[in-house]
Amino acid sequence: MLDVVVVGAGFAGLTAARELAAGGAEVLVVEARDRIAGRTWTDTWGADQLEIGGGWVHWFQPHTWSELTRAGLGIKRSMEAERITWRAEGELRSAPLEHAHGRLITEAWDRFVAGAETALPRPHDPYFAWDAAAPFDAESCAERLAGLGLDPDSEALLHAELIGLVHGPIADAGVIAPMRWHALSGYSLAATEETGGVFGVDGGGMSALAAAMLAQARCALRLETPVARIERHADRAIVTTAAGEQLEARAVVVTVPLNALGGIEFAPALPDAARGWIAQGQASQGMKLWIRARGDVPPTLALAPASPLSFVMPDRVTATGETLLVTFSERASDVRPDDLAWVQRELDAIAPGYEVVETLTHDWTADVWSRGTWAVHRPGWWASGYPAFAAPHGRLVFAGSDLAHGWAGFVDGAIESGHTAARRVRELLAS
Repeated sequence: MLDVVVVGAGFAGLTAARELAAGGAEVLVVEARDRIAGRTWTDTWGADQLEIGGGWVHWFQPHTWSELTRAGLGIKRSMEAERITWRAEGELRSAPLEHAHGRLITEAWDRFVAGAETALPRPHDPYFAWDAAAPFDAESCAERLAGLGLDPDSEALLHAELIGLVHGPIADAGVIAPMRWHALSGYSLAATEETGGVFGVDGGGMSALAAAMLAQARCALRLETPVARIERHADRAIVTTAAGEQLEARAVVVTVPLNALGGIEFAPALPDAARGWIAQGQASQGMKLWIRARGDVPPTLALAPASPLSFVMPDRVTATGETLLVTFSERASDVRPDDLAWVQRELDAIAPGYEVVETLTHDWTADVWSRGTWAVHRPGWWASGYPAFAAPHGRLVFAGSDLAHGWAGFVDGAIESGHTAARRVRELLAS
C-alpha cells in the first residue's frame, strides 16, 4: 500500500507530492494528461514561446516567487500599450492609455472595490474580517457594477476590465474575486493589472517552473492515467483508474479543478454542499486567444464588453516584426478561433489597423480535465463553497488553485493549496 496518491500533476499536486515525499512518504502522482503543469502550458508558435494557459507571475505572489528563486528562473516583461480603444454608446473611441486609464478606468475601479481594505485587511485570510467581507461574498460583479451609476464610457471600460479579470460573465462572478485580487496587489488597480498581465517566466516559461518542481520531488509519476473513482475507508482509500487499476493508499490528495470534479465518482458520496458546488462549478468560461498580426499600429489595449474579444492587449513584437496580441473573451463558445475572417472583423471593430495572420488557442472549457480556465468563484463561495472542501473527507484531502485562500486562480494559489494539503495529510498519516 502506498502512503499517498496525488491526483493531478499541476502545481498543487507537484507541491503536495514534493513536500510529502520530502517527509519520507511513498507518493505516487497520477495525471490524466500526457504532461504536467495542469492549466498552465508553455508551447511554441513558430519561433515564439507562448503561455497557452496561465502565464503571469509577480513578486507579490510569495509562493511562486520562492519557487522561481529556488529554480533559478527569472522573469520577462510584456510590452506596454500606448493607446486604448473602447466601444461605448455604439461608437469606437480612442485615447492615450494614460489619459483614459487614470480618468475613466481607475476612478471607476476604485468605486467598485471600495471597502476592500476593511473587508480584506489580510487578503490571504478571507475570514479574518468576515462580517465585513460577507456582503461582498454574496454579491455578483454585475450587481455591483449596475449600482455604481457610472457614465457610459467608464461603465464600458470597467465592464471589459472585469471580464478580463473574471474570464466569464460578470453576473456569475462574486465581487470578492476581483476585490481579493485587488487587495493582494496592495489595493491598487495598477498593481492588480501588473500582477496578472505583465511578467512571465523567462527561460522556459511556466512549464520550466513545473519541471523544476517535479525534479525536486522524490515521488513516482504516471501520465495518461485518469482517475474514475475514489473509495474512502476508515484506514485507507482506493483510487480506481479509468483503465480499471486499483491503487490503495493511506491518503489521497485530489487536485482536480472544481469544474472537472464531476468526472470522478466518490464513494461514499461527498456531502450535499460539496456536490452542489461541483455541479455549478466556478465561473470562468472564456477563451484566451493569441493573434499574430501585422500593421503599423501603436500598441493598443482594446476593451469592449459586447465584443466576443472583450479584452485585447499587446504582448510583444516578434523578430519578424509582427505583433502578438493576447485576447480574453467572456465565453469561449462565442469565439471562432479558426475563422480568420471572423477574427479580423471582430478585431477591426475594436482595434482597427491590425492585419490578422494566424491564431492559436486551447479551449480549456472543452478540455475534459479542466472544464474552465482560472478559478473565479461565484457568489457565496466563501460562505458555503470553500468550507465544503476545506476539511479532510476521511482519508481524502482536496487541493488546487480553486481552493486557495490567497491567489486563487493563480499558480501561487495552487502552490499555497499544495502546502496546506501536505500538512493535512501528514496529520492524517500520523493519526
